[in-house]
Amino acid sequence: FMMGSASAFSNLAGSAPKARSICTLRDFIVVGNTNDSVDGVVPNRVRWCALGDPTDWTVSPVTQSDYNDMDSSKGCVQAVFGGDYGIIFQERSITRMTYVGSPVVFQFDEMESGRGLLAPNGAVKFGNFIAYLGFDGFYVFDGTESISIGENKINKFFFEDFDLNLTDRVTATVDINKQIIYWAYPGVGNVGGIPNRILCYNY
Repeated sequence: FMMGSASAFSNLAGSAPKARSICTLRDFIVVGNTNDSVDGVVPNRVRWCALGDPTDWTVSPVTQSDYNDMDSSKGCVQAVFGGDYGIIFQERSITRMTYVGSPVVFQFDEMESGRGLLAPNGAVKFGNFIAYLGFDGFYVFDGTESISIGENKINKFFFEDFDLNLTDRVTATVDINKQIIYWAYPGVGNVGGIPNRILCYNY
């Protein structure tokens, strides 16, 4: 969509893969949990476009477009977040993605193992932090480690109220002005899986 001139969205030129998560990392578009015409569905894959060109997804050491398959035992890629460095959330892992240039392009360092993102839309970035819903509660990740923000009472209430079959209905957002993070989810009494609860965290 070209701001100021387009009236409707159109397909991006080139061969960009379908993906469940997307972010901007420096001069790259990065996607996670991909589906393309060559390899089909690859839930644990992270892929990025050519340097400065979101229309070029052909793997090449010259353009730096490439992909990386994460450890499949850690589950699918749930979300990717960008900035100066990338953060990849799998179901049971959090990995930092750092630009190092050709021929490697990105370095991948697992920051946490055994802890990841429960709901694909249950994480939100604010500043250099990411608030997220893990399989055992609510956390804030600072780029290095996760800090619990829901220990005991909040986590207990949430998991007693939430239907774990509806993880795709959880959404997180942030109000920067009020410094509040919101998680909307379907709790007890929901109709058709529509979220009927909001948990708030004032950071």
